[in-house]
Amino acid sequence: MITFAQPGLWWLLAAAAVPVLIHLAHRRRYHRQEWGAMRYLRLSHERHRVRLRVERLVLLAVRTLCLLALALAALGPQVQLAGNGEGTQLARRGRTAAVLLIDDSASTAAPQTEPALVRAQALAMAYLNTLEAGDEVSVLALSQLDAPVAEPLVDRDAARRQVQVLTPTALASDWPRLVSAGLDQFGRHRNPQCELVLIADGRADGFETGDNHGSNDHAWESVRRRLSSHAEATAGSAARPQVLVLAPVAAPVQRNLSIHALSLSRTVVAVGAPIAIRVTLAATGVAFPTASVQLRIDGRVVAEQAIALRANATQDAVFTHVFAQSGSYLLEAVLPGGRDDFPADDRRAVAVQAETDLPVLLVEGVSPQASDGVDGARGLDGSLGLMAAALDPGGDARDIFRPRRLPFTALDDAALAGVRAVVLGDVPALEPAAVTALERFVVAGGGVLVALGPHCDPATCNRAWWRGGDGFLPARLQTTPEHAERDATTRALRPVPVTPGHPALAAFVGDANAAWHDVDVRRYLALDSDDDVLLRVLRLDDGGTLLAERARGRGRVALFTSDLAGAWNDLPYREAFVPLVRALVAHLGATVLPPRNLRVGEPLVWLGGVAPDQNTDAGKNRSPSALGEVRCESGDGTVLPLQAGVYEGRPALFSGALMQPGGFCVINGSAVDDHHRRSWYAATLDVRETALTPWTDSDLATLFAGCAWRRASTPGQVADMLHGADVGYAWWPSLLAVAIMAFFAESVWLWTLERRWAQQLAATTEAARA
Repeated sequence: MITFAQPGLWWLLAAAAVPVLIHLAHRRRYHRQEWGAMRYLRLSHERHRVRLRVERLVLLAVRTLCLLALALAALGPQVQLAGNGEGTQLARRGRTAAVLLIDDSASTAAPQTEPALVRAQALAMAYLNTLEAGDEVSVLALSQLDAPVAEPLVDRDAARRQVQVLTPTALASDWPRLVSAGLDQFGRHRNPQCELVLIADGRADGFETGDNHGSNDHAWESVRRRLSSHAEATAGSAARPQVLVLAPVAAPVQRNLSIHALSLSRTVVAVGAPIAIRVTLAATGVAFPTASVQLRIDGRVVAEQAIALRANATQDAVFTHVFAQSGSYLLEAVLPGGRDDFPADDRRAVAVQAETDLPVLLVEGVSPQASDGVDGARGLDGSLGLMAAALDPGGDARDIFRPRRLPFTALDDAALAGVRAVVLGDVPALEPAAVTALERFVVAGGGVLVALGPHCDPATCNRAWWRGGDGFLPARLQTTPEHAERDATTRALRPVPVTPGHPALAAFVGDANAAWHDVDVRRYLALDSDDDVLLRVLRLDDGGTLLAERARGRGRVALFTSDLAGAWNDLPYREAFVPLVRALVAHLGATVLPPRNLRVGEPLVWLGGVAPDQNTDAGKNRSPSALGEVRCESGDGTVLPLQAGVYEGRPALFSGALMQPGGFCVINGSAVDDHHRRSWYAATLDVRETALTPWTDSDLATLFAGCAWRRASTPGQVADMLHGADVGYAWWPSLLAVAIMAFFAESVWLWTLERRWAQQLAATTEAARA
């Protein structure tokens, strides 16, 4: 296949027609004027007419060939080998700029006998052996992406040493980020032949998902656009590098027992209330008839269960625990003495905060005592009276929820101080300052539930709260209600769960879903926007949305499209109401910032009133009290250094990236309460790393759709790919040489003709004189 480096220069081919046009122009007829010696010239011309015509045509052809060769050389024609897949030979043109992307994530440690990273390193060595003196190479490992970027190497032995020292880490694969870093690295290379080399373990993790928020389809789409957006560019250029996928055939997992998940039955852990702790185990390859799992709290074993797992199946172990005191705790599920193919997934940890109270602010559009103060509202009347009773049935603040009712006209920054969740009930409008305060509250990590009602105007909500998607409202409302109020003879609408695993629906499992059959919704406000970012929790049986949620900054906002006072539905009078609103408010108010549960590779952040020293440089931005009284320890007792900084405008201490899974404890030596001086953090292994699923050719074809890529699985295939007999060839140097030779030939030929014509003219003139 022939490709062109500069296809936009086709117009240069028109230059080859210039000699032809000049030749045709000189053939036009002139006015004849006879003179005395004309007959001698005519005789000489007739004698040499055929030879002169041939000479002119040869001269015309040489000039045309010279310009045509120059125009084609400017286009940059070259042979491009077609085809993707194993063993396809790669055409190299000139010096090579190679960027090696090496996945050293957790899955590269499996299987235990010969880690996949060892086989991947052998492929990297085979590739480096194909490079020659003068070639440039950069080695980018997943675990080193946050380090300062290094300049390309021309020393191949140095590159080999960089590859050899890599060991498996506990990081999660993130190929979109790794490929993007590799494409950026080409900006530091100078050689023309660009090759992007992906060296992996042959597992599908990192290609399916990888960013912090779940699916990374958008990230992969961005990478594909970068790889294929310059289809007109030369294959092997920085704009369109050659992509090589070097990965061994992933060995099947013979024996692996892993902890797939560790979850709690409630998002808010209340002191003194029993909580269910669910441990999900997965068996791969073989059955485990006598497996056991331990539950540890703060490093101490509190319970153990024996379970039996079938091959390639999952099984849950459920523990119950009561936290007697508020504070931070570390929960760990451990498989003791596990000897399987992948020991890294034999434990999983989660940090929890036991709470004694959860402050909730109920902002009412209709308040029974709106003019008597912000804390005086009592009873079941008002926009959120029934909800206040559901959160605090006794009204004596003995429940974990601490609801405080407030008229919507009194909402401001001061009212939001210390609040974990806010509920807006049938609020007709808010002052601009209140809207701003609420948006700051959500972005900082607070939770908001917006319940609509008869006093809500969709146009006002869209204008002030939605604001084209920039406000706190999760979705745009239709300006006209979709359903008018129904009479008793009309069938009301029924709620239907859409996301059964959502924390707000934790109580509705199995037969408990029948509770929705008793709920009648007579009216609601329809949504005018329902994009993929909006998470629908409950819908109505006509397809409309009843409850939806959306992330805003660090917090969440939920939208209930009907009311919570019983005017548009009878939900507050049904048994589904109390578990729904309690679980929903707990979910919205459960965010603990800075987050305590992290992924491997993220830093921990501790807030404890440590003020940066304003009199020192940024690199010495730490106070003596912070270093002397606060320390961070890993599970094995290693002390991690902490650096002072600012988090969300507040002084904080930051650790480096947590590179191992497990628990990490920040100990504040100045705390008065011994129990509360410890703050636990948990770094967890990405569950996708434990799947160990091999990729397939169809997976790679989907991921690299529209891109030019090749694959090799053994060192021999790497050598064949880059040292094969069939190689590419760039034609532009040869065309340039042809143009130079044609120009030289034209000059010599014209000089010869001019001498011959001069001799003939002298002979003719001499004959005329005679």
